[in-house]
Order: sequence, then C-alpha cells, then structure tokens
Amino acid sequence: MTNRGNGLQRMRRVATGALVLMAVLFAVAKTLEVRSLVWGYVAAFAGAAMVGALADWFAVVALFRHPLGLPIPHTAVLPTNKDRIGKTLATFLVSNFLTQDAIGHRLERVDLTAQAAAWLEGNAASLAIRILGCSPALVNAVKDEDVQRLLHATIMVRLRAIEVAPLAGKALAVLTAGERIEDLLEMGLRFAEPLVHENHAFISRQVRDRLPLPDLPLISSVKDTLAEAIAKKVVDAITATLRDARHNPSHPLRVQFREKAKTLAESLQSSPEYRAKGEAIKAELLQHPAIGEYVADVWADLKQRLQADLASPSSQTRARVEQLLTGLGSILLEDQALRSKLNGWLRAGVLDWVEAHGTEVGHFIQDRVARWDGDLMSRKLEEAVGRDLQYIRLNGTLVGGAVGLLLYVASNWTW
Repeated sequence: MTNRGNGLQRMRRVATGALVLMAVLFAVAKTLEVRSLVWGYVAAFAGAAMVGALADWFAVVALFRHPLGLPIPHTAVLPTNKDRIGKTLATFLVSNFLTQDAIGHRLERVDLTAQAAAWLEGNAASLAIRILGCSPALVNAVKDEDVQRLLHATIMVRLRAIEVAPLAGKALAVLTAGERIEDLLEMGLRFAEPLVHENHAFISRQVRDRLPLPDLPLISSVKDTLAEAIAKKVVDAITATLRDARHNPSHPLRVQFREKAKTLAESLQSSPEYRAKGEAIKAELLQHPAIGEYVADVWADLKQRLQADLASPSSQTRARVEQLLTGLGSILLEDQALRSKLNGWLRAGVLDWVEAHGTEVGHFIQDRVARWDGDLMSRKLEEAVGRDLQYIRLNGTLVGGAVGLLLYVASNWTW
C-alpha cells in the first residue's frame, strides 16, 4: 500500500474512533444523568456529536461507494457519474486553462529561452554524454550498404550540379591573376628544363626514326650519329629557350603563355564547346566504379574513427558537442534580442497549438476518464483526497457536538 493509502487508513481509524468514543460517552452520560445535571450536558454533546459524525461519514462514503453496500439513491457519486464528471472536467480545463488569454498571459511573464539556455549551459556535459551515449548502438545498427548508397546518391547529386568547364575557368583565372601567373610560369619552366634533359634519349630515338635513310648496316651508324647530333641540338635549343624565358620577363614565350592562359580561362567559362566537353568528361568520370569504392572507403574510415572516438574517455566528439551546447547556451543568455525573438516564436507556436488542438485535449481527457473502471477510479481518488475528507468526519463530530450542546443549554435556559 502507498503512503497515501496508509495515511488514509490512519485518518479513517481516527475519525471512526472519535465516533465510537462519542457513543461510549453518550451511554455513560445517559446512565449518570440522574445523578448530576452536568452529565446531561455531556450526553447532549455526545449525542449531537454522533449525529454529526454519522452524517459526515455518510456524505464522505457516498462520494466513493454505496454506504454499507446499500444502493441508496445519489450515493457512489464518483463511479456512477464517471463519464459526466470526465466531460465536465474536460470542459472546465479547456475553458479555463487551455485558452490563449490564460496561457499567453502566463508566457509573457516567463523567459522560456533564458531558462532553457541556463539549463543548457549548466548541463552541457551530461547532455552531451546522453546524446552520444546511444551513438555507438545507432552506428552499429545502421547498415553500411544503406549509408554508402545514401552518400553515393548525395555526392552524385552535388557533382552533377557542378559545371566543370566554368569552374575550371574560374580556377584558372584565379591561378593566373596578377603575379600568380609569373609564379606559375616560373614553376613550369623550372620543371620543364630538367624534364627535357631526362628525355634526351627519347628525343634521339624519335629523330632517328624520322630520318629518311635506309636501315642498312653501313648507314645505321651514320643514322645514330646524326640522330644524336640533331637531338643534342634540339635539347640544347629547348633548354636555352626555357632558360632565357626564365630570366626574361618579356620573352615571347611568357607573353604567349599569359595570353593563352587568359584566353583559355575565358573560353572555359563562356564557350559552349568547352562546356559540352567538360560535361562529357564529368559524366564519364561519374560512371567510373572507383567513385563507389571511394565512398565505401570513406564511410568505413569514418565509422571506424567515430566508434573509436566515442569509446575513448577523452572523446573529441563529446568534447565538441559539449562545447557546442555550452556556447549555444551562452549566446542565448547574452543576446537579449535573439531571446526575445525566440520567445515570440515559442509563444506564437504554443498559442497556435492551443487554438488548433485545445478541443482535442478535452476529448482526450474525456475519453481517458471514460476508459477508467469506476471502482478503480473511485479508489484512486479516495487515496488522493480521502485523508483530507476524514478530517470532515472529525470536524463534523466536534461541530455537531458543539451545536448539540448549545441547543441543550439554550433549551434549558429558555424553558
């Protein structure tokens, strides 16, 4: 039995004990009334007290059940009229509490956002732990195939929306703007010079293959010597040109490079032909299976890192979530204008909800009460308020006795 039930039983025994005490006192007083007038006053008090106690006992019991199990009319009020009481209660609550005036007046005096922000700032650590506490289970519950499919679809949508040629043109324009084009050209010239020397043998073979001489034994050595000499001249010439371009800012090679880079950047951004070529290249790349493999590798790596971090006592994810929550609470506490705006949205949202769903709340209460068992509801209500009702019995005993005594005294003095 609950504490309320124990308290109800104790008060019920006290009230019943007072009734029994008055009955005993009445019997004793009536027995001794012939010996002294005082006992007449006592008998009057005790008799009236019994009447008051019995009347209030009947009234209290009649609320919850039939007194002594007798089907007396207008008793067992609560279980008998359960549905009507539920409807009345629902109407009362909706009409007096779930109204825009009542709730709006209350919300105007409460800074809901400040309270939420203060709570958030003070409980950021525990909230972060609770938020991330279920994350490992959620991560493990998610199917890798579903996540990979979602990531792949999302990436594909993003990539298809990007126009490759204009983007490349903008990137090239940025890279070749101002002094950056000189740095870029200098880097290219530095890279090209050793590259030419490293391919000396390749150039020599290419020259030999193009010499219009037959491959006869006697002529073969001549071809080799001639090809080597021509290749050396070519390599020296290219190297000299590259070296000269490096040290001469106005070299024609530099001028042409600047013009070609600028023209190419503009063409990539505006030319339909380049745009079509860029889209064709992009479509071909997006169909390559390497993209799907890359997405799978990204998710596997991300999942592994996330699981390891969440399992760590010094989790970076948890620290960042805590920092984010704390920062959000601090921002809301410091920014009164933002709080006012958020409070206005909350009030408007709550009032709109009340206007739209207040009647539904009433129907919910009415339906909920209608589903209750009458006797069970009566017992629960009696446990909740019955202890206080027992004081009515106790007060009825004392008040009834006092009124009976006054009437006895008044009748003796009058008659």
